[in-house]
Amino acid sequence: MTGALNSAVPDASRRRRWTEAANQVLDALFTVMCVYQHPRLCQHLALLFRWRDADARELRGV
Repeated sequence: MTGALNSAVPDASRRRRWTEAANQVLDALFTVMCVYQHPRLCQHLALLFRWRDADARELRGV
């Protein structure tokens, strides 16, 4: 956010607070996205652990 708030909020201390608030919102959105994807990632990991060499040979044979 380099310089994005300079004209809207000319006071440096208020600008730092707004920048920090924007960063907190972005962190919260990232956390929500990670939590939302968590079950899918766990399922893919479980499927990966179940994968065997015989499965690869069978898939190549098909």
